[in-house]
Amino acid sequence: MLSFTGNPLDRACDRRADPAWLAAQAQAGLFLPFSEGRPLVAQDRALFLPWRTEWEGLPRIFLGLDGTQPLFAVAVAGEPDLGGTFTEMRPAAFVLPARDCAIAGQAKAMLDWNRRHGFCPNCGTATEGRDGGYRRWCPQCGAEHFPRTDPVVIMLPLFEGKCLIGRNARFPGGLYSAFAGFVEPGESMEEAVRREPRSPVAQLDLAEALTRAGQPARALDVLNRAVKSNPEDALLWYQLGLSLSNADRPDEAFPALQKAVSLDPLLAEAWSLQGTSLASHGQMENAETAFRAALRAEPDHAESLGNLAHLLSAAGDLPQAEYYFARAIRMKPDDAEVRVNYAVTLAGLNRPEEALQQAEAAVKADPKSPDAHNFLGTLLARGNQPDAALREFLAATSLRPDFGLAHLNAAAILASKGDTAAARTHLEQAARDADEKIRQRALRQLR
Repeated sequence: MLSFTGNPLDRACDRRADPAWLAAQAQAGLFLPFSEGRPLVAQDRALFLPWRTEWEGLPRIFLGLDGTQPLFAVAVAGEPDLGGTFTEMRPAAFVLPARDCAIAGQAKAMLDWNRRHGFCPNCGTATEGRDGGYRRWCPQCGAEHFPRTDPVVIMLPLFEGKCLIGRNARFPGGLYSAFAGFVEPGESMEEAVRREPRSPVAQLDLAEALTRAGQPARALDVLNRAVKSNPEDALLWYQLGLSLSNADRPDEAFPALQKAVSLDPLLAEAWSLQGTSLASHGQMENAETAFRAALRAEPDHAESLGNLAHLLSAAGDLPQAEYYFARAIRMKPDDAEVRVNYAVTLAGLNRPEEALQQAEAAVKADPKSPDAHNFLGTLLARGNQPDAALREFLAATSLRPDFGLAHLNAAAILASKGDTAAARTHLEQAARDADEKIRQRALRQLR
C-alpha cells in the first residue's frame, strides 16, 4: 500500500459541522500532538493521548471516528516531554503502520492548512475555523475557504535499459526516488510527465548522477546546457561552479559562482565555495569577505564558519577564530578537521586543557584522521605523556605512511627513549616528505 493512503477513519462529514456534537467528541477524544509539523511517535506507532489542560487554546483538528473513538490532532508549542519523539513525516512513514501513517498525514495536512490560512485572501480579515477544521469562514466578507489538493505526477525516465533517479539533500543516506512534480494549470498529466524531467531540479539530479557514475564531462555538458536554458537559476550556476571547481578549472568556476550569488545573494553555498577558491589562490581578504557574505545569508552555515575561523587563525586573530570555531562545532560536532583546527587555536591561546579536549574529540569523531592523531600526540608530548603521544604519532603514520611531520614527532620520542634504530627509520620516512622544510629537518637529524 502507498504511504498516506488507506485511512480507516470515519470523518463524520455529516455531523462535524454541529459545534455541540464536535464538543462532545472532544470530551471523549484522544489527541495526536504535533510539534512544528512532526507527529508524536512512540514504539513505531502514532501516540494518541487524552486531552491536557495546558493544550487549551491551541490549534486542533477533528480527524474522525475510529469505530466509536473520536480522534483529534493538536499543534503543541515547543517539544514537551509526552512519552514519545516528535518525528518528521518522511522518516516516520518508513516505520509507522499504514493506518497510523495515513492518519498522521491527514493531521499534518489539515494543521498546516489551517495555520497558513488564518486570514481571508479576499479581504485580509482573520478567518474562523469551522467543521472541525475543514472549513474557514471570513466574518467580514462571508467568504468560505476549503483545503485544496494539488495533482502531482510521478515518473521514472528510462534510457537504453537504465533509469534516472534522484535524491533530496534531506533524504537519509542511500535513499533515492523517482521524479515528481505538480501538474500546472492547463496541462494534462501526460504533458506534465514530459515537462518535469527537463526542469532545473531534474537537470541537477542528472548532473549529480553522471558525476557519481564517473562521467564528470557529461555532467558539465548537462549543466552548461541547463544554464543556457535557465540563465536566471542561481542553483544551476552554483552547481556548474562546483563541478568546474572539482574538475580543477578554477578560472571557469569563479565566474559561475559570481553569477550564482548575483542572482541569489542568500545562496550561502556559492559564497562559501567562492571563498574557498579565493583562499586557495592566496586572496585572503577577498576570501574573508566571501565567507562573511555566506554567514550573512545563513548565519549557521557550518562550512563557512569553519573556513572563516581557519582563515582568521592563520592570520593570527586567535580570539575571533575561537569564536567562529565554537559556532562551527555546535553546528557540526562530528567534524574532525574543524575540531583539530579549533584545538590548534586553543593551544595558541595558551589553553592546553581545552585544546586537549578538542583534539581527543577530533580523534573520537574520526579515528582515521591522521591530522587528529598527530596533533593529539603533540599536545600529549607537551603535557609530558610521551608513551601516549607516541601511540598517537604511530597511529598517524600508520594511517598516512608519507606523513612526514608525524614521522618526525615519533622519531623525537623514540630517540628520547634511546631507540635510535626505530627513530632513524622514521627520520628516513620524513626525509621523503614533499614539504621541503620537513625534509630538511629530517636530513639534518640523520646527519
